Amino acid sequence: TVRAAIYDSADNFEEGVAGGSVNGKYGMIDMEGKEIVPAKYEKVDYPFDQLIPVKQNGKWGFMDRSGVEIIAPVYDQINYLRGGLIPVMIDGKWGYIDGNGRKITPLKYENLSIWGLMENLAAVKENGKWGFINNDGQEIVKPKYDEVGLLWHNERMPVKRDGKWGYIDPTGKEVIVPKYEEAQEFSWDGLAGVKLKGHWGYIRPDGTAEPWSLK
Repeated sequence: TVRAAIYDSADNFEEGVAGGSVNGKYGMIDMEGKEIVPAKYEKVDYPFDQLIPVKQNGKWGFMDRSGVEIIAPVYDQINYLRGGLIPVMIDGKWGYIDGNGRKITPLKYENLSIWGLMENLAAVKENGKWGFINNDGQEIVKPKYDEVGLLWHNERMPVKRDGKWGYIDPTGKEVIVPKYEEAQEFSWDGLAGVKLKGHWGYIRPDGTAEPWSLK
C-alpha cells in the first residue's frame, strides 16, 4: 500500500521514484511513499543510474536512492551520466567526475560531448579546438579539430581539420583523412554521406566509395 506524502504538488513516478514540492521546496519519494530526498531543495531531478540530481543555493549535487548525499551541491551545471562519468561545470568550465564525486579531468574545457563516453572516447573543447579523452580522463587526441560529430556509428566519428572533414576511429586514429567539404555520421547500414568537389556521395567505414556515388 502506498501511503500519502504531504506534498503541495507531485510528479509522476519514473524509475520507482517521484518528485514533489511543499512550500516551494522539492523532495522525492519511492513507491512505498517513503521520503528518500527531503523536501528542502530548489529542484530535484529524476535519477540517472543510481544518482539523484539535487539543486541547493543555485548549485547542483547528487544523492543516492537511500537519501545519502554522495556529491555536495557545488556545480553550476551538470549533465547525464555516460560511461560511468558525469559532465559538470563551474564558472563556465567543464570537466568530468565519477559517480563518487572524484574528478576525472580538471574543469578546464569550454565544451564537451556526453555521447562519446559510451565508446570510451569523448570530445572536449579547449582553446577553440576539439580533442578527445578516454573514460580515464587521459588525452587521446590533442585539441586540433575545428568541429566534430555528435555520435559514433560503425566505430567512426566525423572530424573537421583545416576546413576539411574526415573520420577517426575509437583509438583516435584518422582512418579517413580529412578531404571532404562536408561529412555526415555513418548510418546503421554502414554508409556515410560526404561532399567532394561540390558533389554528394556515400562512403564505407574503410573510406571506399560506393561505385554509384562520388563520380
